[in-house]
Amino acid sequence: MRKSLFFILVLALLFMIVPVKTQAQDAYRPQGLFVRPELYSAVAVEIGYQINPFFQISGGFGVEIDITGESRSLPEMLLGFRLYTSEKKWAAFFDYHLGFLFFDGLALPVHRLSLGPSVKNFDFGLGVVYSSLDGESFFGPCLTIGYNFRVGNKE
Repeated sequence: MRKSLFFILVLALLFMIVPVKTQAQDAYRPQGLFVRPELYSAVAVEIGYQINPFFQISGGFGVEIDITGESRSLPEMLLGFRLYTSEKKWAAFFDYHLGFLFFDGLALPVHRLSLGPSVKNFDFGLGVVYSSLDGESFFGPCLTIGYNFRVGNKE
């Protein structure tokens, strides 16, 4: 039973990754490059590729905003994967980011999982952030707001 479910999941993911020649060239999520400034507990800029109307991959850099009262900012590097539920103007998305915060010679891994609505090129997400280092961990809520600037699209 587990092998069958795993096979179906892999097949579904492959279907999403393969470029789909439907209405992928519409104004909402066309195939091609994008730049997304994003605001959450960090200010980040991601550059990515919309593989098809349903799947995108991105990478970027940001600055983590310290909310503990200390006046320091932490550089961040991240890699993200996003799935959209529809190619229409309104769609829900599921988003996973793996990032690293760099401070005091250490790279602190940060996992961010969010979901929310996407309206045209605006994304609004609510999720959770998890990180741990040397036995100490942090788990908290995350609110993200972003806009996808479409650099080009593949015809």
